[in-house]
Amino acid sequence: MTGSFQFELTSPQKLAFDKPVAMVTVPSSEGAYSVLVGHAPMVTDVAAGIVEVYENDAQKVSERFFVTGGFCEVTTTSCSLMADDILALDSLDRGSIEAQIEELTTLRDELGNKGEDNAPVEAKLAIEMAKLEAAA
Repeated sequence: MTGSFQFELTSPQKLAFDKPVAMVTVPSSEGAYSVLVGHAPMVTDVAAGIVEVYENDAQKVSERFFVTGGFCEVTTTSCSLMADDILALDSLDRGSIEAQIEELTTLRDELGNKGEDNAPVEAKLAIEMAKLEAAA
């Protein structure tokens, strides 16, 4: 495949994808970015969101995955995304996510009112909000 690079998407639980691709879009804390063959080398964080894979050309998404965070290493010939967790988009249940958001919001507010650290709850809430957006 001309104009392709090797893309690997993995988590501690599984190898979800390992093939040559034309382009990959990765969510990060600074916003989503796209990787094409010959991209400048870099290592970035990965935010909770959708990873889009373009296998044959950079115009049509061939696969989509939801990741809960992680990091990504890009070289001129490859891209390796090590995700904390990888979820199938069809496994995202809007009702369950909304219930989890409500529960986490209440817990965050209770901790904040007590002056306790609510950063771990904020992190979980951010993941649930990203899931809700992906489930739309």
